[in-house]
Amino acid sequence: MLLCQGWNTISRRGAFTFGFALPVASTGAGVSFAGNDLPMTTYDDLLDPDVPMHHQIYMQLRNEILDGLWVGRPDFPGDEELATKCNVSIVTSRQALKRLASEGLIRRERGRRPVISYDPSRVASRDPAPTMLPGGAHPFAYTVLAYGLTVVPAEACIAFGLPAGSQLWSCSRLRRFQGRPHSVSQSVQRPDLGNQHSLDALGRLPMVEIVEATGKKLSRLRRRLSVALPNADAARHLTISLQRPTLVYTYALTDQEEKVIEWVRIYVHPDEPSPFETMNLVEHTWESLDVV
Repeated sequence: MLLCQGWNTISRRGAFTFGFALPVASTGAGVSFAGNDLPMTTYDDLLDPDVPMHHQIYMQLRNEILDGLWVGRPDFPGDEELATKCNVSIVTSRQALKRLASEGLIRRERGRRPVISYDPSRVASRDPAPTMLPGGAHPFAYTVLAYGLTVVPAEACIAFGLPAGSQLWSCSRLRRFQGRPHSVSQSVQRPDLGNQHSLDALGRLPMVEIVEATGKKLSRLRRRLSVALPNADAARHLTISLQRPTLVYTYALTDQEEKVIEWVRIYVHPDEPSPFETMNLVEHTWESLDVV
């Protein structure tokens, strides 16, 4: 009986190495790792020597626990087993497990394996914030962090046909959704447009409304999704560490002549759920299911 299903890959060592939460098979003698006729799998070839080992082990186990891969399983590794699998000292493996315990993800008792205390099915779900806002919709509350003329990201410069290091008008805002810090956005525009915006409007309205109030006609939006580490401002106002990966939306809004009017980068809090999107396989178009 397979207790934990998932993708697995074969390493050059000839054993499964995709994460610590390997499928386990039920046998007459109890529960054991599937494929236990193979040499014991180690993970030291997956660890980055420039990053503290205990942090990498903690992050991998934390991701697996949050993903529900250890629910109902009795084989979560203890100090010694984890140290052996990762080819690290018991002190290092113990640091990783202590951190998991301090976050309430596992329970540790002397002489026993750690027990998973996190069950994702019991965690209250959050409503995803919309990624596209219909006219007049104001689901976010805004706090202006900074605005004015400044050197902007190279990608924004390229979008406007300017060399890297150019100064443009920029506005950074913290966006709250249902009272919680949701994301930090940076909007970049040419100075002749950005300087028309009032601080009052920047603190209340979606940027599309602010731009259209100046008479600009927006026609098309191009969007790209990626994962990146947050910049210092985003990390500070989302209250996350600089090493916490975030979902990043990058937008370019153009007019009817395909001239870029605004470039936007949004760092989304890593705990925020993402809206589902549906692809129409007949028309080959994507539709967002986020409804305001």
